[in-house]
Amino acid sequence: MDRDVMALVLGKPVDPKNLETAVLKGYRRVKVRGETYPMLVPDGATNLSGILARGLSLAETDRLSFFESHEYLPTPVRVENASGVMTDAYLFMTHADVGHDAEEWTLEYWRRYDKDACLEETRIWMALYGRYSVEEADAAWDAAVAAGRPPSSLIEEFEPTSG
Repeated sequence: MDRDVMALVLGKPVDPKNLETAVLKGYRRVKVRGETYPMLVPDGATNLSGILARGLSLAETDRLSFFESHEYLPTPVRVENASGVMTDAYLFMTHADVGHDAEEWTLEYWRRYDKDACLEETRIWMALYGRYSVEEADAAWDAAVAAGRPPSSLIEEFEPTSG
């Protein structure tokens, strides 16, 4: 829902005319356990506002799938667009076995406390796009962290060295 993240993920800013608010009924946002990003869980009493992006190219949807990694799967849903019309859409939903906190995730809190770090991680992650499959990127990221290396070191492998 953040345009800065969206621009990094898609490789370019999204034309605002291709974005509109939408409502998904029966879900709420919570934090993925141990992370700063959200997932959706069923909640029959909640109507969840979000952003509906239209007109994405195949290359952009491929980049979006890479960004969401193996933790999220594109899932068909029906949302109510800004005009009140029900429309078909795809939403990246987590696997049922992904742990989460009971704490509600809000975009405002995330922007205030977590956005800067997320933008840096997103920049690094998307630099791996086209160089690794999602599975290879996940493994390389995890191996770098396990070895005590910053994930940014993965990018350095692709940059020419001087000297």
